[in-house]
Amino acid sequence: MNRLGVFLLAQLFASLCCAQEENWELFHAPGADGAALLKRVSSCLPNGVSVSLRELSSTGADQESLQTQRDAIAAGVHSLPCLSLRDARGPYAVLPISGMDSSKVNLARKLASSPQRDERAEQRLLVATLFYLCSLSGLPEIDSTLRDSAVDRLREMTELSELSVPLRQFIALNCLYPALLQKMCSLYAANGAHSPQSEQIFLQAVAALEKARDLDPLSRTGRVAYELREQLRAARLRSKHFD
Repeated sequence: MNRLGVFLLAQLFASLCCAQEENWELFHAPGADGAALLKRVSSCLPNGVSVSLRELSSTGADQESLQTQRDAIAAGVHSLPCLSLRDARGPYAVLPISGMDSSKVNLARKLASSPQRDERAEQRLLVATLFYLCSLSGLPEIDSTLRDSAVDRLREMTELSELSVPLRQFIALNCLYPALLQKMCSLYAANGAHSPQSEQIFLQAVAALEKARDLDPLSRTGRVAYELREQLRAARLRSKHFD
């Protein structure tokens, strides 16, 4: 067998292995009969595909629930119950359970080779990541170490040159800045007063506004960040009368 034949055989073997390893996910609401849902989709599954149940909580007040919600957003889930089709590269299609049949599943599987697959997956993952980080940073029930890590990750994203300027502005203004304000308020509540630690977080919040402003001062986001920065400056000046 020549080298091309060996290569093609290897590619075929790899594709067969991937097919055998496919594990799709069935997202459902709390309290749903998972066994009944699995039975409902079992006749539509191709050979070598297994299915895992994922309960999608409506509260999301803990890390595990938030992770499930993040995965659902990244998969493109928009109704429940539904089946998320995925392979070694990740999710690529979502099918509602209602009205599902083998022909619809086979049609959805063709989306695995869509030219827009990677771009769409990146967009969903970005939205899912921002949802997850903002939720972690804003929920008091979450461990403080996780909340701090989420805030740090949001700050890092405002510096990523791979992201567009408008997106980095959006993250700085609408994600990082509120997360820092929430952190400052939590510190204030815990101490019963302003402290050097909460002052440091306040300065970081100001820096987030300045980042959103300076990335593109003439954009709408830049102007909003500028106005908020001026409001903070005025509020700080007024507060000095009470020191």
